[in-house]
Amino acid sequence: DLDNDLNLLRRRYHDLHDAPLVQDSLRFPDRGTVNEMLAFNRAFRRHLDSKQFLEYDRSFIYQVVLKETDRLYQIWDSVRDARCDFYYVTVRRQALKRLRNLIGAEAYHTGELPPYVPVWRFQEIQ
Repeated sequence: DLDNDLNLLRRRYHDLHDAPLVQDSLRFPDRGTVNEMLAFNRAFRRHLDSKQFLEYDRSFIYQVVLKETDRLYQIWDSVRDARCDFYYVTVRRQALKRLRNLIGAEAYHTGELPPYVPVWRFQEIQ
């Protein structure tokens, strides 16, 4: 099925021609550590979600913090996918490309990741 294989290779080349190499993932935390961070992120999100209904007068700020928390989850989920050794290289490279797009090229190349929850909001929402 040469036509199908050739089309697959063309699509993959198009998707990955500017994707980082999988070795870039080594500059980021390991998958186990990232899993713990993401578990805390989801627990924090559930906490915010429940509080917004109790403090209706502050629901706007809760919505903003929930969006920030979800964005940070996307970033760290991309790190987790990139560090997953049993994923195909193509999936890991796509995760690195997504990560670079989410945090910016400079932060990506220096390995500077944001926190996994919006810590800058902790004083505001207590």
